[in-house]
Amino acid sequence: MASSSEISIEATETDLAVRAQVAIRAVHQRLWAGLAVFTELEPVAGSREIVPSGDPTRE
Repeated sequence: MASSSEISIEATETDLAVRAQVAIRAVHQRLWAGLAVFTELEPVAGSREIVPSGDPTRE
């Protein structure tokens, strides 16, 4: 018989597959959030040029 620490009920928070999905989803969301910082674009006033936000060459 398995000990209580080895028992998991499928599709609940004790299910290892569910826990892995939650962890992967959290990492995926953090990666997308980090990527968004690098891909945000802002128009330059008085220009047709678009530069990434936070560009140090922009005044």
